[in-house]
Amino acid sequence: MKRRQFHVLLTVLLFLSSPRAVTSMTLEEAEDIIDSHAEVLDGNEAVGSVPAAIARLRSLQEMDPEDFVCSPCSTYYRIDGLCNNLDNPTWGAAFMTYIRELPNSYQDGKNIPRLYEGGTTDPLPSARLVSTECLPSLKEEGDLDLDKTHSQIVMQFGQFFAHDLVETGEMDGKDCCSNLDENGFHPDTDNGGACYPIPIPDNDRHFKACMAFKRSISEPDDEGKLRVDGSEMLPQDDIHKCLLEPPSNLAGCPNAGDVRVNVFPGLTSMHLVWHREHNRLADKLAEVHPDWTDEKLFQEARRINIAQLQNVVYKEYLPAVLGQKVYDLFRLDKPARYDPDLNPTIINSFATAAYRFGHTQINNVYRFGGDNSSVLLQDTFFRPAFYCQKGEESHSQVMESLLKDKAEKVDDKFPEGVTDLLFVGVDSPGVSTDLPARNIQRGRDHGLPPYDEYLDLALSFFNGSIYVSDTNDTGDVDLFLGAVSEDPVPGGIVGPTFAYLIGLQFQNLREAQVNSIKATTFSGIICRNSGLHMVQEKAFEIPGVG
Repeated sequence: MKRRQFHVLLTVLLFLSSPRAVTSMTLEEAEDIIDSHAEVLDGNEAVGSVPAAIARLRSLQEMDPEDFVCSPCSTYYRIDGLCNNLDNPTWGAAFMTYIRELPNSYQDGKNIPRLYEGGTTDPLPSARLVSTECLPSLKEEGDLDLDKTHSQIVMQFGQFFAHDLVETGEMDGKDCCSNLDENGFHPDTDNGGACYPIPIPDNDRHFKACMAFKRSISEPDDEGKLRVDGSEMLPQDDIHKCLLEPPSNLAGCPNAGDVRVNVFPGLTSMHLVWHREHNRLADKLAEVHPDWTDEKLFQEARRINIAQLQNVVYKEYLPAVLGQKVYDLFRLDKPARYDPDLNPTIINSFATAAYRFGHTQINNVYRFGGDNSSVLLQDTFFRPAFYCQKGEESHSQVMESLLKDKAEKVDDKFPEGVTDLLFVGVDSPGVSTDLPARNIQRGRDHGLPPYDEYLDLALSFFNGSIYVSDTNDTGDVDLFLGAVSEDPVPGGIVGPTFAYLIGLQFQNLREAQVNSIKATTFSGIICRNSGLHMVQEKAFEIPGVG
């Protein structure tokens, strides 16, 4: 295998596996890894391709996890996430079901989505009606409330990292907008089938017909990304979504470990930053250790980059999201205490509601061509030609915009680009969807109980240490709607309910696997891999803060 072909696994395989019990790193061990490779942590990129490694991952995904025997002597983390826990090898692995904090609220207790308000025969309102009536849709850039502290990198890194943790597979389905009854319901709704379309209210401001929606796997299976391990970086499919490009441009369609890499230019750039960092590490290691095999170079570069990613998440990103007080309550700043009885698998309410808080931080307008240029959000979806039109300059301009521009506040306001025009024209000309409505519908699809039950969990955990404003009887309010309407916790950007669910999830991930690393900062990683010559010290804050 040629050296530069080897590098392509990039951050891909690099983060892909999960830590395990016996061989998982303590903070001190992670620091030792960085210290022992300090000479490679300054400096650019290489590209290539390793089809054999991709094929190897696919073969692993086809195995029955229960048939796999874990070795306590393994040096490197497995790509499929098996053997994080030697006694429970499937905990946190790919293709495992989500776990729950509360019992499901399915209508039949098993699979049929909650259809009626509690104790009545009144149907729940359409998720689209909830979106239009309760979540303001704003068109103008100045209509949204800006965060005075945090940069757009908070939203963009959050989306990138969410794709590392979660991808929920939808069921195969037919045309989910045919055979509807007079109320807009599909026959599948009452029998647990694939179709669960969102009825469109009369006189809707934008949509005229049914909004297609397919259910995900019951007790949803995660499609492979449960860990702080960068698995979104491994190319999984030969064809990524570049549907808006003519065939002649498909050769330039960016490819990564997640089919969503091209959904938005900022996400494409975030993939590229971490890809390049892995390749840079591999090149530097090859210089320092010319006797190492390609496999060892790859695995060692991957270990270092996993540690760097974890450091950014736990030392920079989570304090910005949760605020220092909540961060401390979950002991996210303390040395990890490995707990072999703790299951790190993704929590259902985290995947389908809490970690979607970043959807409220999206703006309608982005300055990806410099301060005097602007592009509408809806004109960027799955358009890699837009991203690649200026080559390296496009990457630098996207990163500069994300670093300099203010994030939107986490609140109940959304831009028109996601409420009415999400993915417009991607599947069919003129056809779009509504992101907040889909979040609400997905919560019902997954059997999430109403918001007030999760609020009670948060209140019990915080036990008066975090102020929560008085709430009226919230009845059957959906979790996503209720939680984005809360005031933020002190020093953080999310309200107490989402802060509780996010803090709990990352505490589980940390104490059931590994904690990492030292002095690497996200600003430093961006600076080395973006073409920018100067960035602010704290990437998640706009320049000049502090």
